Amino acid sequence: MTVNKSRSTPRRAKRHEPEHATPPEHATPPEHATPPGHATPAGRATRTEPDHRIAELASRQHGIVTARQLREAGVSKRMVTRRIRLGHLTRLHRGVYQVGPVAAPWGREMAAVLWAGRDACLSHRSAVYLWGLLPKRAARAEVDVLVTRKGVRQPAEGGFRIRYTRSLPRHDRAVRFGIPVTSPERAILELAAVASGVDSGARPDSGATNGRAVTRRDLELVVATAQREGQVTLDRLRARCRARSHRAGMKLLRQILDLEGGPAFTRSGAESELLDLIRSAGLSAPETNARVDRFEVDLFWRSRRVAVEVDGYRFHRGRSHFESDRARDSELATRGILVVRFTATRIREAPFEVVAELAQVLAQRTPGRRTG
Repeated sequence: MTVNKSRSTPRRAKRHEPEHATPPEHATPPEHATPPGHATPAGRATRTEPDHRIAELASRQHGIVTARQLREAGVSKRMVTRRIRLGHLTRLHRGVYQVGPVAAPWGREMAAVLWAGRDACLSHRSAVYLWGLLPKRAARAEVDVLVTRKGVRQPAEGGFRIRYTRSLPRHDRAVRFGIPVTSPERAILELAAVASGVDSGARPDSGATNGRAVTRRDLELVVATAQREGQVTLDRLRARCRARSHRAGMKLLRQILDLEGGPAFTRSGAESELLDLIRSAGLSAPETNARVDRFEVDLFWRSRRVAVEVDGYRFHRGRSHFESDRARDSELATRGILVVRFTATRIREAPFEVVAELAQVLAQRTPGRRTG
């Protein structure tokens, strides 16, 4: 038998490597392959290796990833496009994506900082909210991002504002919840620069300042809260004001720092309104949300042993609250402390009667020994 030696072995087709192919020593299974030893029951979906990488990135960044991060993790453009089509990724800005259908609480802020790139950080009002120095922010409030590089333009999609500074020293930079942000001290200086110095009529507890001008009371509450939380000192803020005396907002900030009794921390709009009435009438400044033994009272004149409680319907309604308030008043009375109560409605509808009554009470109480 004659053997045909001219027969040749078929050539193997050349394998196509994607532009960002994974090196052989770090090869990963195909996108829809089940890893060895992890058999998937019929009909049950499995998370692929690219999905693991995306989820790991997102878990560190409030559900946000960038196109560059995805490329560096080995996720190709084709994979990104497919996940956008399936709704697993949502494009927020050019090259910035949200992972999954539900936005994380600080996702928009993280997305803005990632879009702005190197050395960017939250600033102004956004920094104040991130540090918890104002009670809450609007759901779609514009995000403030500070950059030190020229050429970073406002995104076409909107949603945040780029602010520029020539330099940002290391002591003015911080990270909170994994998001780069200006320090509390720097954030207060920035907020003062955009404050109007007048009261717009909106109460500090009525929502975010992003939809309106920042008022003097907003700024005072921020300073008082930061001091209360140990994030700033008044002496340090005064020094920063002197160093920036020619900058916008420094005069207003100095006035707040030099208030009798210092910047006042209040928990409600009614408390703030009563405090404004007291200042306008020229009465001595009380301590705000002061500790007296095991209690906290809204306003307290320690030398005169007078406490004022502001009763709002939201927090003082119901029989249980009524009973506990009276029990507390009785216990404070045994310590020689007179408790005077004003409702939020009365403060707003009869302010002159309230301040006149309070002035009479204070005049009748002789300054005595220190209490609490």
